[in-house]
Amino acid sequence: MRFINVFILLAIIIFNTNAYASNQEANVNVVLEIEGEYKFVPFKKESLGLAGLIENGVLRVIKESDTGLNKYAALNEAMQNARREVWKVIQDSLITDTMTVGQAVKAAPMYFEYKEKDEEDKAKLDAMTDAERKAFIEEHGKEKKYDYDKFLSIVHECGEFKNSGRFYDAVEQKGYACLEVKKNDFFDAIQNDKINIFKELEYGDRYRPVDGVRRYNYGGIIVDSSEIDYIPSLFVKVLSPTEETVYSGVAGKKDIFFADNISDAKRILGSKGVKRVYDAKSTSTTGTGLIVDLKSSDRILSAISKDKNIPFVIIYKKIIEQPMGESVEETVPTGGE
Repeated sequence: MRFINVFILLAIIIFNTNAYASNQEANVNVVLEIEGEYKFVPFKKESLGLAGLIENGVLRVIKESDTGLNKYAALNEAMQNARREVWKVIQDSLITDTMTVGQAVKAAPMYFEYKEKDEEDKAKLDAMTDAERKAFIEEHGKEKKYDYDKFLSIVHECGEFKNSGRFYDAVEQKGYACLEVKKNDFFDAIQNDKINIFKELEYGDRYRPVDGVRRYNYGGIIVDSSEIDYIPSLFVKVLSPTEETVYSGVAGKKDIFFADNISDAKRILGSKGVKRVYDAKSTSTTGTGLIVDLKSSDRILSAISKDKNIPFVIIYKKIIEQPMGESVEETVPTGGE
């Protein structure tokens, strides 16, 4: 009987593997033994890049290994591939014109940590003012450096069960790995008191038009940067031709999103209840700033004067990685009012 069950399980695994091979959009089914029973737990749909993290609230990456590998080697290769893809977002995304998130975390200053000896010691600290407590901890505490591995610990395997983010296809001898980072965990990690990377952001000179601008009733803004080399970054700035700041904000903290085509941009704004959209085109970029013309500067300034929390979508030029290390650009329709 046990032989029959194993045979049936193997047949199901082969069927699901072949289904995945024939349809790359199908989910990978992970076979887990849960409470003595074998169950299929499919990987959830990928949510890629900074755009996926911001819009969907989670960064989720599924990667595979080469074929013909033993289980340990295949899973290790798939996991390393998935980690690299996740780290591209949580480490390498720009927070300023020259600094990435990872660099900002590593540059966090030393801090002091003090552990209470007993309840009496704790009560003594609780009775102090914030200034007194800070001075006491700096005098009696231990100086420490933020642990970078603690920052990377926000990356978890997908799924709610142990090892549910990995799967070994014994037929093709190939490994799959699924890793994810929740947006809330990401922001909790980078804006805590010890390493708040947003406190030193430079917003620049504010754009002030020559004449007063007319009020326009826009519900959302699209800035199309698909024809220039703009890389989505956490800190978004829209600049006038003279590089004064028309709009700025942190993606994930304000309603700022990224899309790789105009249809997706309109879908995002539609989900926010936006009915009238102003579509601007970015002519160039400087650091993380997108430069628009004077007309667009005035219209955007007018829109945010009416609603400082107006939803923004940045259309960017998506780079698709090719197997041989080459890349190809996806073009999107040009913008227009």
